Amino acid sequence: MVPVIAVDYTISTGKVGIISTAQLVGFVIASWLIPRHVTPRRRTMVIALLLGVAANLAAVVAPTFVLVTATRFVNGLSLGLIAWLSWAEVFGDDDRVSDIAMIGPLVGTLAAPLAAAVLDLSNLDGLFIVLAVLYLTPLPFVAKMNLSIETPPRDARHRPARSALVILIALGAYTFGSSAVSVFSAAIASDLIKMSPTTIALAFSVGSLAGIPAARFKGHRRGSGLWLVVTAVSVFAVSAVYHQVIFIVAFAAWGFSFWMTLPAAFSLLATNSRYPAERAGDAQAIMAAGRVIGPLAGGLAYEFSPRMLGAVAAAAMVMAAIMLLAIEKPGKRVEVTSPG
Repeated sequence: MVPVIAVDYTISTGKVGIISTAQLVGFVIASWLIPRHVTPRRRTMVIALLLGVAANLAAVVAPTFVLVTATRFVNGLSLGLIAWLSWAEVFGDDDRVSDIAMIGPLVGTLAAPLAAAVLDLSNLDGLFIVLAVLYLTPLPFVAKMNLSIETPPRDARHRPARSALVILIALGAYTFGSSAVSVFSAAIASDLIKMSPTTIALAFSVGSLAGIPAARFKGHRRGSGLWLVVTAVSVFAVSAVYHQVIFIVAFAAWGFSFWMTLPAAFSLLATNSRYPAERAGDAQAIMAAGRVIGPLAGGLAYEFSPRMLGAVAAAAMVMAAIMLLAIEKPGKRVEVTSPG
């Protein structure tokens, strides 16, 4: 989509990145600030879906890049609300959490080729129309969601327990390290390993496909800290070991371990929270913040050395793993704080 937007609005490819930032800012606001004043409700999910429809239809008629960027901000608000409400419904349910977790790697596998096919057959406006239609597809199933229908009381927001706060910080460090390397992984493969574009695409697809069985795993999720260590090793291998086979294998291990870690960490967060729905929003927001800061810090490290990038990212993940392992210790009790 980035090259198409650059051509349509006659701007540089670098400036197109503002769209991603605007959407991510909207995501953070929706998943962190809105849950402080709203409880999960079916009506809120309907509003979020319709907001996504409106944002994409508005993008079709937006005459300038600034207005398109504004529509992406609104789309981020929609996505943040949908993510929060979806995770809030299944938070703490190890069997159902896999249904939501699987969406991540599935979208990673299908989104790029489907978007490319739409752009080949149509144009950017056609893609926005398709996205608007996709937002309508979950509407018939909202009524089946197990969300609150009560009016939220005033001042109902509660501070996280200290153990939950540690897990949230670990999730932020986790996505910081992962996003720092993922943004530059294609450059590493192309410039340092001399992989062809087709082989690079294959590596990314293998990583996404490897995440599907991990995300789909049913049953009690354990060992988030240990799986995070596997992710850290994989990320370092992608950044520091310049061999085509190792790059592909490391990407597969990265995809699998990432989606073994994340639902397990969410499960750990739910068991260490008196108010899991609130922590679901906090988790989505702090992970989004990690995705914003990661590429910025990663860019600085990459300028020094790709291996430095790998070391910084792996160190952040290992730190996060230590935090999760400390909370996962047998006999760890939930500490409850007063409402805030």
